[in-house]
Amino acid sequence: PVANVTAYSECIALADVDGHGEYKLVVADRSKMLRTLKDTMWERSYQLVDQPSAIEVFYHDAKEPMIPIVAVAAGPSIWLHRDMKPYYKLHLPYLKLVDEEKKIWESFKAGSITASNLREALKGMRDQGLNLSPNAVDVLSFEDTKRMEIFADCCKETFDAQT
Repeated sequence: PVANVTAYSECIALADVDGHGEYKLVVADRSKMLRTLKDTMWERSYQLVDQPSAIEVFYHDAKEPMIPIVAVAAGPSIWLHRDMKPYYKLHLPYLKLVDEEKKIWESFKAGSITASNLREALKGMRDQGLNLSPNAVDVLSFEDTKRMEIFADCCKETFDAQT
């Protein structure tokens, strides 16, 4: 939090975004911003349309100067940025939440169940063979209860926007 950024490791990359040989830290943070850090200062910031879940940097051609594509998975889309500007958008279909899971998330959001109860309810759904949302799978993947509770609290606002 010293840099006032909250981001998961899947949303952080190191890349030469300008093709000048200077590598910069590229961060897609929870405040829906795509940012580049040069030295100790934020160099550029761009507003994202939806909550980012991952970024990936790749080169799609060998033209000089080699400028990478920064792919940002945000909401139901993957946004491709070239020279840190939106370049192309791939749209994925929304996954519909199973009604049972939606009720569990709504109960959690309302405060009528705890994060531990949320995890147990989602485990039960998984054991029944029901399809779970990415957030539910992430909740179940945490071994550390405290981290799971922090993640689940972040999901309270976004449980219905799944890809």
